[in-house]
Amino acid sequence: MASWISMLVGSDPASGDGAAPDPRDTIALLSNRLQHATLMDDRRAALKSLRGLARDYKPLVAQHAAAALLTSLHDNRHDLDMARDALEAIASILTINPGKPEETPIVTQVAEDMANDPSHVTILLDLLTEDDFHVRYDTLHLLALLYGAKPTKVIEGLLADPTGMARLMDLLDDTRDAIRTEAVSVLVALTTSNHDVQKIVAFQNAFDRIFTLVFDEHVEPVTAQDALQLLYHLVRTNAANQTLFRETAGSVRNFLICLAQFLPPTDATSVSWTAMQVATCTLLLDITRALVIPGAASTRAMQAHLHAAGAMGTLLHMSLANAVPAGIQALALMALGEAMRGYEVAQGVFADSMVTVHGASKSALLVLVGLAVAGVPPMGAHESGAEEQRLVLQDAEVRAAALYAVQCFLHDNDHGQLSLAMAIVNPPPDDSHDAVTDTPLANSVVLQPLLDWSVRDPLRTWMAGMLVCSAVADNLKAKEVMAGMYMQLMTRRRHGGSSTRRGSAAGSPAAVSRSDSDDDDDDDVVTLVQAIGHTLVLASRGKPSARMQVGLLAVLCCWTWESPAGVVELLTDGTILQFLLERIGSSETDPHVQGLAAVLLSTLYVNHQPCPSGMAREELYDVISARIGTDVVVSLMKRARDENAVLDGLPMLDRVLVAHVADHLGALQRGIRMSPRDHAATRAAADATAQELAALHTRVRDLEARCSDRDALASRVQELESAWAPRVHEYESTIAQLRAHADTLASQLASARANLDALQRDQDDLLMCLAEQDHDMKAMRDRLVALGDVEFVAGAVDSASAVDSEFDDGVPPSERAVSPPPGAGIHGALATVHEGGSPSGSPDVAALFDGQGGTSPTGFLTGLSPGTSRPRSTSPMSRGASPRAVVSPAPVGYSVPPPSTLFAPAPAAAYAAPAPAPAPAAPAPAALAPAPAPVQAQAGSPKSRSALTSFMTGIANALAPPPPASAMKPRGADGANGHVPAPAPVLGSAAVPAALVPATLFGGGAVDEDEDDGLMTI
Repeated sequence: MASWISMLVGSDPASGDGAAPDPRDTIALLSNRLQHATLMDDRRAALKSLRGLARDYKPLVAQHAAAALLTSLHDNRHDLDMARDALEAIASILTINPGKPEETPIVTQVAEDMANDPSHVTILLDLLTEDDFHVRYDTLHLLALLYGAKPTKVIEGLLADPTGMARLMDLLDDTRDAIRTEAVSVLVALTTSNHDVQKIVAFQNAFDRIFTLVFDEHVEPVTAQDALQLLYHLVRTNAANQTLFRETAGSVRNFLICLAQFLPPTDATSVSWTAMQVATCTLLLDITRALVIPGAASTRAMQAHLHAAGAMGTLLHMSLANAVPAGIQALALMALGEAMRGYEVAQGVFADSMVTVHGASKSALLVLVGLAVAGVPPMGAHESGAEEQRLVLQDAEVRAAALYAVQCFLHDNDHGQLSLAMAIVNPPPDDSHDAVTDTPLANSVVLQPLLDWSVRDPLRTWMAGMLVCSAVADNLKAKEVMAGMYMQLMTRRRHGGSSTRRGSAAGSPAAVSRSDSDDDDDDDVVTLVQAIGHTLVLASRGKPSARMQVGLLAVLCCWTWESPAGVVELLTDGTILQFLLERIGSSETDPHVQGLAAVLLSTLYVNHQPCPSGMAREELYDVISARIGTDVVVSLMKRARDENAVLDGLPMLDRVLVAHVADHLGALQRGIRMSPRDHAATRAAADATAQELAALHTRVRDLEARCSDRDALASRVQELESAWAPRVHEYESTIAQLRAHADTLASQLASARANLDALQRDQDDLLMCLAEQDHDMKAMRDRLVALGDVEFVAGAVDSASAVDSEFDDGVPPSERAVSPPPGAGIHGALATVHEGGSPSGSPDVAALFDGQGGTSPTGFLTGLSPGTSRPRSTSPMSRGASPRAVVSPAPVGYSVPPPSTLFAPAPAAAYAAPAPAPAPAAPAPAALAPAPAPVQAQAGSPKSRSALTSFMTGIANALAPPPPASAMKPRGADGANGHVPAPAPVLGSAAVPAALVPATLFGGGAVDEDEDDGLMTI
């Protein structure tokens, strides 16, 4: 049968050539056809053939057709069938077969050529937008293969495309599980170590999409696990993503919901966990630890969010559950510790937490202590008798994790250290993990391994030692409390007489070297530090355990630093110093034991305190220099800070111990090289410095107190300011309103003052005018008197007085007005005056005026101006402030000639001698038209003054005697003597100028001037 290659290339088997075609030529032919064929079907057939050959002839296809395949992918991206074939062919080339290592170089070369051209990565990202399942899946598969070969180039191509990562993230919303799984796998690979990609992915709503996949019941468990792996990559060592995760609504809560799904029932004793469950729960706990990495900038904020969401309870339950695998329990314990490390709120909550163990409620802290030291399962089925008491958890990983959790609780927690120190010496009565009952400290799970050298459990002693180190490290108060409580217990136990044993456990030197008599002094009681030192000496005999010695030496090293009492207690016991010298000088000693022994010896020398029964500093220096050498001690101390030291798969030196040695190693190395004399000088300088430091501390406290007082006063000031601010605002508003009102009043006052000034000026003008009028009137009266008209003047004055009296009695003048007697006109009055008497019916001038005006001279003047009477306001210048009279209209029958004839002055010669009395005036006409209404004029104005002057001049002319005959104007031939007398002034209905009426003439009545024509009424 012809081979399929022959059929593919079209060779003829009947040609007699039995040799098979060369695959190289076939691949070259197909590559040429793919690039240059005219028909689409030919190119499609060539592409399918190359896809099949790529599986069996990968190196040849990669060498001769890789470029053609990439070109076809670019040219035919919209032809989904051809794009799918090209993707499959390229993916086959880039897939490395572990069984054929010779293919690796050519595959690597093709991947490098493809990754170096960013357009190839761009075309793959463009193909992700196609909805075809095979195209999307093959594109993701090829992208993953390309990233595995050249990760840096692929990431550069992804970052060069602004929408590249967004297209990948959109695939998480695809409903096809295979697409989602492959997309998550690609994202997990891309976010392994590149922080920029991690940030871009996180800001594409990654957290919500991840939890959507995790909570989707139709998603495969593998996909959900890969989604959690992606979450781990996003938040690990990426502070920006941790902040985004913390601030994204519901992210922390959803994460804890995922973790709580793995909590076993409280009463469960065993639960079978599948490998997938273990891996997923492990991943969740790793994410928890990644969120609260010690020392990270965002750790404190994340601890607060986890605590608020209830993470402490979930982690505590998982870490103490009996039906949890050991690995999960260890991770839960470490996550619990890191969730509260250095966070005071969480530490306080954990200190008060209680858990149920065998139906009894116990402190969660003491349960973790028991788990770390004794290895007793805190939860589980109830065992009977000694089986439960002797049950030891052999999983050292869980015990180390419990120790780490307790150390995290004690980190930067002085109060926690003090409470744990008190609980170690005097634990609750039910906290018994040992069958020993003949010592006062039998219930202490921590002190028992440190005081009983017969306990041959190195890990238990080591755990207890590290716990005590953590409880007393850099905390002098905790050391004093532990030592004092231990002494009280030992003294009380000794005076109780119920046992002959000392404070140390059975087998310790305190038990074998003391008398059984109860009459010994209290000074014979062995201190806690001495008891631990004796256990160290006895445990080193025979085949000592290096781990046990490290645990005991660690306690003594941490205790004696900055503890003068502990230094004195060890210096007074020669056996402990002898042991240290032997361990340091022995070449068979474990190097870590030698290092800690050198650290302890240097601590005793540097912090030496004078004591009566102890070794002096000079003597100790001589012994160290002679037997060991200070340089040897310095070199050995460096071994005590080897944090990576491991023994039997467990760390030899705890991180707390290593940190203590590293912090004080420099001071110990300098101190061990100094002679006692140098130490004395240094001590003197140190004492002086200490005094200065104490003074500075006192000063600082005073300043802090002042600052506190100042802050309190400042806060008080702020409170008062905040309390008074509304009132101040109200007052300011009121002041502003009052100022505005004051400005308004000031403007009104200025306007009133201006008006008052104007009124005062008008008043002054009026007074001057009145004064001038009075002067003129006086001159006229004097003239009248001089002319012999005394009766007229007296009658005018009496009439004015009568008018004033009428005004003063409150009765309106109009009501008392009477009709003038017949014939009592002005001409008759004037004739009577000229004759020296008065006409009948008119005894005086006042009566004449009554006939003309009604009641007073005012009526006379009003009668001169026809019109209707009207009330007038009282002038402030009116005499007696009497009200004005209501002026009646002038009687009919009188007319006023023009002013030129009425007020024409008489010649001076007329006053020389009186003329004969003229004939009586003719009676007035029977009927005349009514006179117009009188017109008012303002007194004091220029118009009123000029008019009054003219009027008075007319009155004077009227009252003057007739001119002599010589003064008469010739009339011509018609006259008898050629002269006729000047016509007497005729008073009619014409208005009289107001300026001619002086106020004094008519009794001081008010004078008002009309604004229109300058006339006035009185």
